[in-house]
Amino acid sequence: MKVSEIIKRSLRAALGLLVFTFGDYILINSNIGLPSWDCLSVGLASKTGLTVGRATLIISFVLLVIDLILGERIGLGTVLDAVLCGTFLDVYKLFDISNKSGSIVKGLLMLTAAMTLMAIGQFIYMKAGICCGPRDALLVGVGKRLKRLPIGAVQVILFVVILLAGYLLGGKVGIGTIYGTFGMGVIMQIVFRIVRFEPRNVKHVDFIKMFKKEKKSAVSDRP
Repeated sequence: MKVSEIIKRSLRAALGLLVFTFGDYILINSNIGLPSWDCLSVGLASKTGLTVGRATLIISFVLLVIDLILGERIGLGTVLDAVLCGTFLDVYKLFDISNKSGSIVKGLLMLTAAMTLMAIGQFIYMKAGICCGPRDALLVGVGKRLKRLPIGAVQVILFVVILLAGYLLGGKVGIGTIYGTFGMGVIMQIVFRIVRFEPRNVKHVDFIKMFKKEKKSAVSDRP
């Protein structure tokens, strides 16, 4: 893969993560309970004194190690996801763009808007084709080891385990937790249908393939 193509895909992935994380920021400020991964990040932050963004960053890198142990493909997009999501989240909180919701109705509206933004961000990011983020890679890795279960069931199991860990650490659980956990997949599917995007058809390029293509290109360019 040419350097220009790598830069182009990386910028696309970074843009998608920027949009995705803004949705995540709005989701946290909906203040009616957090979905599993956000619950874990907020819970870890409350116990350690870290910012939510830094807690997210730590969780992402822990998952990155687990993904490698599970033998999952790691690419530039995986690293960008691990690094940028937590960083962007801290930047949004620093500028305090959105106030926390004070009512259930406003919270539900904010949560719906947040999940829509996150789905749009996923579309932009995943279409770059430079591998999944640490959380998605974990889902695939665990799913391969629980072949008798549908991938949706595996996702629910992961969500429950992560949610329990976040709750025990002090993450907020409420009506938004239920809505976010189950509604996120529905909204994502609606957005993907509108933009006619099928993530399973994306051909991802991991680090191994990227370097192989670079090596072949360098050899072919020799006189």
